[in-house]
Amino acid sequence: MNDRPYSVGRRMIFFTGLFSCLLILALTLQFYYGMYPHLQESSKSFLQEKNRSLNNFIEAYFNEMIHTLQMLASYPELLPSASGASEKQQLVVQYLSAVKKFNAHVYRVYSIYQDGTILIPDPLSKNNGSIQSFSWYLERLPQIQQQDLFIGFLQQDPSSGDALLSLLHRLIHPEYGFVGLLVIDSRVENIVDQLKFRSSFYTSSYSFILDKNLICLAHPRQELIGAHFLDTVKLRSAFGKSLFFNYDFEGIRKIAYASYLENSGWYLVTTVNEEELFSPIIKIMLVYVLEIIVLVLIFSFIFYYFWNHEILKPLRSLREYVYTVIHNDSLVESEITLSLPNHEIGQIVQYIGKLTSQSLYQKNQELLEKNKLLESLAIHDFLTGLFNRRKIEELLKTEYERCVRYNTSLSLILYDIDFFKNVNDSYGHQEGDRVLQELTLLISHNIRKTDMHGRWGGEEFLVILPETPISVVQEVAEKLRKVVESHDFELPQHITISAGVTVVQTDETLDKALQRLDSALYMAKKTGRNRVHAEWPENGYV
Repeated sequence: MNDRPYSVGRRMIFFTGLFSCLLILALTLQFYYGMYPHLQESSKSFLQEKNRSLNNFIEAYFNEMIHTLQMLASYPELLPSASGASEKQQLVVQYLSAVKKFNAHVYRVYSIYQDGTILIPDPLSKNNGSIQSFSWYLERLPQIQQQDLFIGFLQQDPSSGDALLSLLHRLIHPEYGFVGLLVIDSRVENIVDQLKFRSSFYTSSYSFILDKNLICLAHPRQELIGAHFLDTVKLRSAFGKSLFFNYDFEGIRKIAYASYLENSGWYLVTTVNEEELFSPIIKIMLVYVLEIIVLVLIFSFIFYYFWNHEILKPLRSLREYVYTVIHNDSLVESEITLSLPNHEIGQIVQYIGKLTSQSLYQKNQELLEKNKLLESLAIHDFLTGLFNRRKIEELLKTEYERCVRYNTSLSLILYDIDFFKNVNDSYGHQEGDRVLQELTLLISHNIRKTDMHGRWGGEEFLVILPETPISVVQEVAEKLRKVVESHDFELPQHITISAGVTVVQTDETLDKALQRLDSALYMAKKTGRNRVHAEWPENGYV
């Protein structure tokens, strides 16, 4: 060898490092494309569940006020009348005072009438009883008269200037029709406080309410109340109810979930910074990759240690030993022409090849081939290639034992070539051998792969048919007879077979079944040849 052999150990370090890098990359990509989307969906589902929980609270928050309005609107005492007006107004104020007392979310409740009368419990100023203090009533009067209930009417408190979210219910007199409104005001600041309290699961998370026209009704940023949502943000995906959407707000990328408030027709939006929502996932991913790197490095070290100490070190010792033996002057070296890798293992193969020599290898191969041939000759008939008598008897015994053990059916066909002696006498043994080979090959091609075909003796052949019932075996034998009868063997003499058929009973010996099979074949030949004769254990000759 002219070239200096390279080190397998160094190559193992290189390929182990390469494998480690590829494994780390593969596991990282698997996490990114497999687990990362799932973790993203989990984070978004958490945001969705928080929004739905808050949705239930807001629905309940306003449902209580809606039911209160509907209940009060049904009281006839709230309708104006000519008699006892002063006493009736005092009773109405008591009703309204009770509502405010027992519902902490109600900032103010009052009734306002078309004649200019306003009934407010605990008025905040002397002007509270004047309809001029409620200019929205005069401006929206035509619209208000069209439906019984208004939810989410945004206005400003005439006394404090605070933003109020009002619920309005029409008062209908049985004779005069629309006579006024029943109003419950709720401070937007109070609603925002409730939203903040229930939305603080992330540092940047908060919730706000939009009406059906996307006007902001309640928002932690007071300056955004009353503004159109689309004028304050830049949408990056479609907005809709029960939908995740992305938008930019003041240069910050946000993800939000919007749910629909059924009673009011509003949208409840819960939002959080994308960076804060997905940063835990990034941290999990980094930890996962770090764990993968550590585990792969540990695995690589253990693998290399094992390879070096358990394989390379013994091989190096073996190489030195074989080298010593080969360079012994008392040994005759032989030429080696094998193409082998140029490393320690390749050298070992070269040295072992010289030690054993090419001729010894060839003789060993010849011996193996002869052993295979002897093994084949021991179980096959030399002329036909079928199982010989010894092997077919062994197979028959095995199938008989299986038949008895599992109580399955076992059928046998024994056939003989009619007037075969005349073929040998008239056309020579070479033609007779050809007929035997061609006929047995024809039979083998027309039986199942699970069936066994062997030479029983002379021109008699046995076919073993496992799990074949009485109703089938005779048809199989008749099929084989017809196949032979219709085949052209290219001889003046027409070649046919006679066949005996039987089934093996589990309660009888194999010898008894074979005697019956011989008898069946004898009857087929005696009754004219070129026929199938079956003999069953129950019915005698058939």
